[in-house]
Amino acid sequence: MGPRRFTNAFSQPFAPSSAAKEKPKKHHFHSVKVHVMAAKPRAMSKVQSELSLRSKIEGDDDGGDDLPRFRHSRDDSGLRTPPRKGSTSRRSSNSGMSSAPSTPPGGFGQSPGGRQRLLQISRHSPVDPKTKLAKIPKLGKNQTLNSLISDAHEYTGFIAGGTRSLNMEVWYAACTRAGNTEKGKRKANQDAYFTEDVLGGNPHLHLFGVFDGHGVYGHLVSHFVRDSILHHIGSKNKHCNEASAASILNLLSTAVSKTSTALKSSSLNTSFSGCTGTIAVVDSKQKQIYTCNVGDSRIVLGRGKKATADVLELTVDHDPSVGAERRRIETAGGRVVDFGGIHRVCTQTQNLPGLAMSRSFGDDVAASVGVICSPDTTKRPYGNDDRFLVLGSDGIFDFVSNQVISSATSDAMKKKKDPQFVAQALVADATRKWQRNDKNYVDDITALVVFLNAHPGKVAV
Repeated sequence: MGPRRFTNAFSQPFAPSSAAKEKPKKHHFHSVKVHVMAAKPRAMSKVQSELSLRSKIEGDDDGGDDLPRFRHSRDDSGLRTPPRKGSTSRRSSNSGMSSAPSTPPGGFGQSPGGRQRLLQISRHSPVDPKTKLAKIPKLGKNQTLNSLISDAHEYTGFIAGGTRSLNMEVWYAACTRAGNTEKGKRKANQDAYFTEDVLGGNPHLHLFGVFDGHGVYGHLVSHFVRDSILHHIGSKNKHCNEASAASILNLLSTAVSKTSTALKSSSLNTSFSGCTGTIAVVDSKQKQIYTCNVGDSRIVLGRGKKATADVLELTVDHDPSVGAERRRIETAGGRVVDFGGIHRVCTQTQNLPGLAMSRSFGDDVAASVGVICSPDTTKRPYGNDDRFLVLGSDGIFDFVSNQVISSATSDAMKKKKDPQFVAQALVADATRKWQRNDKNYVDDITALVVFLNAHPGKVAV
């Protein structure tokens, strides 16, 4: 999208874009009531007072529409249930439903050995740990920015000051906000992310990822994919110790492939549900950035000596209308249909599933007509003039341009702000722009901000 007007995000309220309102993407046509997986909360911290804004959000329920009918039946938990005798399921009764667990060995939030990796992984979804249901209290008329972003810090990934890597070379933070349904009610957050320092025991490797779920059970899929990728990368992997370009890229591609296979054999219902995945590995010793991308989440790099950094997109959105992506879908018997300027993948006979991307995890119906889970991987060196990375779901990039991201982040770094401040500011800006575009609907929004070359110069590692 084109550049948008930007007012200083850190000294005054965010201004809406002067450009015409653009219709945001919704990955599927259906919105339904969902549950979310429990998450380990973090301690609350005080919000920066200079970020105060007002929120008009009220309500704690999620509305929903009827589910699309497909060959798989499903229960309220989001798990596949075996088809009835005589049904026409693509998964025949001879093959049976997989007995594989729906989570990687060790379960959600744990390594294969059972060790919870809370120091390296941020696991935040808006849930009540007791009921495992969305816990979004009603908000009053006068609220701070924290209320605009979410109900409490433990559900947004807030860590005061952000986190510095063990070798002090990178400084990072994340902020995620659960969206609003078409009825204006707060919903379950289908976005998930991870951060992991000292990847595979290598103090110079730093792992970051953002996953954007969509469909009825997108929240379950995004959390499954996030945890499964970490499981397949492993806490001690020889590829991480070698740290060669070929080994790192192979590690990422293999983790994506194995995760896709695990998802297909899991008990999760992915007929009309799936997620994106965009991952970055920063090698702060060899000064390399590796990326791995499936779908339309995005990674951008801020670089150069200008007051406002130049922006380089390190990933390419997988748009079904583009070249080889469209040809693959049409060859597989699918159609790419333009719905109001948004290209969606549909079957020959129905305008379903209406997926707005050409690659994803899950999405069984879309996969039957050419949507794949093969990632694009890249590597590039970075130098002293490369300043920051921003990983985000399309909740950020649908309304916040690269120019705005660069201006906000560059200004914050000049003023010695921390990456947590920047992540919150970007999410708040996106939230306001979503609300101005649509009175009710707001997508889930996640920003993960990484400052490069962040060593304070006190200790050499």
